[in-house]
Amino acid sequence: MPEAMIYEEPNSKTRSSTSFRLFSQERDERRQKFQKAWKYYRGEQNKYLARREGEPDDNVVMNLVKLAIDRTLSFLYPEMPQFSEGDTTNESDDELWVKNAFIANGGLGFFQKMALIGALSGHVYIRVRPPMDGELYPRLYVINPENIQTYWQAGDSTQVLW
Repeated sequence: MPEAMIYEEPNSKTRSSTSFRLFSQERDERRQKFQKAWKYYRGEQNKYLARREGEPDDNVVMNLVKLAIDRTLSFLYPEMPQFSEGDTTNESDDELWVKNAFIANGGLGFFQKMALIGALSGHVYIRVRPPMDGELYPRLYVINPENIQTYWQAGDSTQVLW
């Protein structure tokens, strides 16, 4: 994601021309890398041995990318994360609510999906939709990082500008 020296107003001519060009270029490069990572994860890798007509294909694709990522995910999330406010002996109402909210959104599968997207793209974005009528918990969505652009303060990547 690009860094910025100053915040430019949305209606600024500088932001609308220069920033959009930089945004488009960076987004396209990131999208290509993310799509290539997905292809490798699915095992769609190059075959380097030429194949002659009528002969068997000697190319053997061992999907080490998927193996490495899946092992990392199972190491990162072997079970549903525990949420604690400090006292680990008694589960508070708030801790129980957070736990149930994540379970309602897919539980361990949600965390593993989030980690998979992060492993392949380097970025994770979550959309939180407030509960609708009859729902107890907000809905969480893992957003495709190809479609999002974040700008941070130059020299301090923890300071998001817009």
